[in-house]
Amino acid sequence: MHKRARSWSSWLVLAILLLILGAGGASLAGTRQSQADKHGLKNEVSELKSQAGVGRLVAEQALAGNLTRRYVEAQAAQMSKGVGQTLGKLTPDEFEQGLSTEVLHAADLARRLEGALYSLREAGVERQAAESARNNLAGLFGELSELEEGLKE
Repeated sequence: MHKRARSWSSWLVLAILLLILGAGGASLAGTRQSQADKHGLKNEVSELKSQAGVGRLVAEQALAGNLTRRYVEAQAAQMSKGVGQTLGKLTPDEFEQGLSTEVLHAADLARRLEGALYSLREAGVERQAAESARNNLAGLFGELSELEEGLKE
């Protein structure tokens, strides 16, 4: 019985050492991760496009009188936070060198989207301001859709 326990113990120690070495190798590989490619940028643009689309729908529902001012303010603030996080990722350093023009364009659209969401938040259910925000968000949705299409392979 003791021989069998020692045998299992040896195998267990070996397995643990292999797992530790494997985890160390995986962490080293993770630190050498390459810059994001065109597909990664397309995903970020898709996220921005989704935020613009949702913002447009919130503005439309506000115009129809289906939402309260607090709801519009909260939704716009939440969407703006998501756009800000995406904007933080849109630096040319984070992507392959040949994508810097597209990255800067996406970052510009993200900043404009933040502004439109801020306008929506301030507009709340006020008709004229909500309509202006809806139009801005619809235009941004179209521009982001075009950029997304251009990034498809």
